Amino acid sequence: MRHMKPNRSTPTISAHKLARLIALAQLMLAWIGWVLFSANPPRPSRRRIRQRFRLLDPDCMARVIRHLVLARATQMARPTAKTRRRNHAPTGFQRRMRRGGRARSLAGSALRKRLQHRDLATRLSILAHALNRIDEFARDICRRYARGATRLYPILAVRPPHASARSVALAAALAAIDSS
Repeated sequence: MRHMKPNRSTPTISAHKLARLIALAQLMLAWIGWVLFSANPPRPSRRRIRQRFRLLDPDCMARVIRHLVLARATQMARPTAKTRRRNHAPTGFQRRMRRGGRARSLAGSALRKRLQHRDLATRLSILAHALNRIDEFARDICRRYARGATRLYPILAVRPPHASARSVALAAALAAIDSS
């Protein structure tokens, strides 16, 4: 049986599932705001706290939102030849094809800085704003996505071809003969 290649032209997440995940993230932000900043805060049960404890961290929520923005940008970007990295390297060289941090690098530092603030209430409102205007945030990433992550895939010298001693000596002799 032949090994089947996955179809890369289809998005990895459907539009319906992405919309559901965005709505879930909005509800989670609303719940966090309600618990932390309400005049009469509710007393959540232990089960709710255990379920949502990790998401109470604003850095974790920012990562979730960043991944949702990346998923939306992937849907918006048209697959081109630049989005697929090929290992075209000369003999003796190799392109680094596997590299961690691709999502973080494609999102860029500008998006990470836009999702941060020192005040917790302001940060929650920034995160909610990012979810409400996810297409604006994704459009910026689409431009980066189309250019490709060239710094992530450098060409490395594995066994570079050596210059022969005769060609080096010949070049030195020719340089000495030149009297101009």
